[in-house]
Amino acid sequence: MALLLGLLVMTPAQAEPAASSKMELIDLGFPAPIGRSRGGAALTGKDGEPLFAVWLTHGSPKEYPKSSLLVVNALTGESFQLVPDISMEIAFAVPFRWLVAKDGIFYTYIGQQLVRYDPKLGEKGLTSEGGGADTTGFSITEAPGGKIYIGGYPKAMVMEYDQGTRKFRDIAQLQKAKEALYVLDIAYDQEGWIYGGVGYGEAVVVGVEIATGKKKEFRYPDQQAPVSGTQPEVRRGRDGAVYARYPLKAAEWMKLSGGKLVGVVSDPAAFEEEQIGRQDDFSAIWPDGRKLVKLDLEQKRLITAAADGTKTEVPLSYQTGGAKVYSITSDKDGVLYGSSGHPLRFYRINPDTGERRHTGLSGINGHMNAIGVDGSDFFGAIYGGRGNTLVHFDLSKPYTDQLGSNPHTVARADGRNIGRPHVLFIHPNGRDVYIGGNPGYGFTGGGMLIYNRQTGESREVYATDLAPDLSVNAIALLPNGHLAIGTTIEPGNGGEVKATEAKLLIWSPEEGKVVQSLVPVPKHGEIRDLIVDSAGKLHGVTDRGAYFVYAGGKVIHQENLATRFGNPSGGKQGPRILHHAPDGKIIGFFTNDLVELTPGTYRWNLLGKLPQSIFYGTVTPQGRIFITSGARLYEVKP
Repeated sequence: MALLLGLLVMTPAQAEPAASSKMELIDLGFPAPIGRSRGGAALTGKDGEPLFAVWLTHGSPKEYPKSSLLVVNALTGESFQLVPDISMEIAFAVPFRWLVAKDGIFYTYIGQQLVRYDPKLGEKGLTSEGGGADTTGFSITEAPGGKIYIGGYPKAMVMEYDQGTRKFRDIAQLQKAKEALYVLDIAYDQEGWIYGGVGYGEAVVVGVEIATGKKKEFRYPDQQAPVSGTQPEVRRGRDGAVYARYPLKAAEWMKLSGGKLVGVVSDPAAFEEEQIGRQDDFSAIWPDGRKLVKLDLEQKRLITAAADGTKTEVPLSYQTGGAKVYSITSDKDGVLYGSSGHPLRFYRINPDTGERRHTGLSGINGHMNAIGVDGSDFFGAIYGGRGNTLVHFDLSKPYTDQLGSNPHTVARADGRNIGRPHVLFIHPNGRDVYIGGNPGYGFTGGGMLIYNRQTGESREVYATDLAPDLSVNAIALLPNGHLAIGTTIEPGNGGEVKATEAKLLIWSPEEGKVVQSLVPVPKHGEIRDLIVDSAGKLHGVTDRGAYFVYAGGKVIHQENLATRFGNPSGGKQGPRILHHAPDGKIIGFFTNDLVELTPGTYRWNLLGKLPQSIFYGTVTPQGRIFITSGARLYEVKP
């Protein structure tokens, strides 16, 4: 069964009742009121009409389903929006890979369910089947006999769905590991075996005999060690064999059949073609030769072209819960800036005038996790699309939605060093901008990139020179010119956790090295944020709500704030928990609690409990407090 959605009716911003009589939340709506496409396909309806079905995802799952399917008649614009009958609480309840089967049915595997849409059934065509052992499908293929195979995440399961019996079964777990694993490619041979390419921690090609679940790993004959931080490619050949390769030997394919390595070839047979796509892909051609020209979710239009080139444009009507907000900051005048994610929209909101704008960034579907403003200079560090990239906007001049002159890319980190930025620090010397974060997929230990605003040059500091197996998560400037660096044990996605507790590093920019390393809170895995008070003392919080103070080369105070306020706010990517207020106090954002630190003390006071969970927040130079929750923006009023 599926839920059919009606048209969305937007209501004006209004005050919500607060949990505390001293505070209220002013709902400022969605900074980026747009959905994100997660793959779409050209389908044919029961009367032969051209339909386009596209998966949309949204950033406020508590008030709006995380995933929905929009189906549009490409000639008339008639449309409807369906929600699959799955749990939207599952983290990856969004499509990553899809398939159009030979019978024209549109498949994806999300939320531990195989979701199928039959275009011949119109608004009643969306159903959910099964549930295998894995949460999300990262690869999918159709085999003879009505069988569909899915490669899963995070357990690296291979699962089978029988289109005739509508039954599901788990075949085998390709690889077992402490970290999450992705089966990113899957293909079957004519001998009853299926093969998956597993990434990222230790990339490996694994074959499974479908009837018995027997497994076998495959590497090049001269390959001694596993490959880390990458993904093998696996394809079915038209000769019935399967061809697989590792990126380290991109020109050489292993030929696999019947669970055996038949040979290594540089000229594999032609590959079978299927209508399969990743989250950003479209199957864009209908049987009569009509093609998709553009799906425009911002302007809400669909453009197609007939075989003779004649274009047809129809309007789109869809509901959205907005794009999730991943960052927020303000300039000296209190104007708000930040980024949504999936899709990335750079937003600007003037809370005094109500003026607002959101723009894309060269079509990137990631997000600017870590951001900062210095005068008219805005810097943002990007994950996804052109990940590990530092971009610059000159806010004093007109800017566009394309990377070029304004905005423009100023630096790009090595993906093995920074893949998912978590912190951006603009040094008050007017010269240096630091970004740090987790490494790319499959790697452990992330460092820093340092960009020189005066010369335009950049350099990198790797985790091996900071703290091996840890990643940079927070940065603050100490009175003596050293940088305090908070770390996390979390690796890149699919990487292995190798450390057991986070460290506080004291790094000398002059010497370019760590001059002190200590564990401020034993057995805590992440330092979420750091801030220096007017007396030069360093204050920090961990992911589990521990609070510590560092001064004179040692930790001089420590206590557990989680028992009073819960854990720090929910935004993990680029988390800025602690903020200076203009009266000299420090404001802290916890899950539902807004707290303040009295200057000269270690005493945290509750300002108020909020009815919405805090993801990210900022305090303007004027003392105004803004928070985000999912895709929504709120002002907190005392």
